[in-house]
Parts: sequence; structure tokens; C-alpha cells
Amino acid sequence: AKALSGVVSSHWKAESGQGLLTVKSISETLPDFLDLIKFSTASLTSLECRRRTLDDLFLAMSGRHLDE
Repeated sequence: AKALSGVVSSHWKAESGQGLLTVKSISETLPDFLDLIKFSTASLTSLECRRRTLDDLFLAMSGRHLDE
């Protein structure tokens, strides 16, 4: 299987069938990701793209949210 380039981290919740993929550049990774989904048995029902926030960075570094 071909690995996706530019992936920083990934998290998968098997019970809900949802995942979070953090990438360096969405414009570089998204086309390969969509090809991967297209040629697999997985199905994509929704997709959300957003920039990292300060809270995301703080959570990654400290393990807690800014407002905690």
C-alpha cells in the first residue's frame, strides 16, 4: 500500500468510523487521499478541511485545551 506523503498524524475511531488526518499541505495530500479512497473498499461520507488553531497547537504540546 502506498503511504500518503505529508501526513503529520492520524487518529481513527473504529466505533464511529471517523478519523482525523493532520497534514502539512492539504493541496498536496488531498488528491492522493481521494485516490486512495476511490480505489479502496472504504467509503467517504464527509470531509472537513480547516487550518490548525492555537488551541490545536496547545493541545498537541500540553495535552490539554487552552481553557482548561
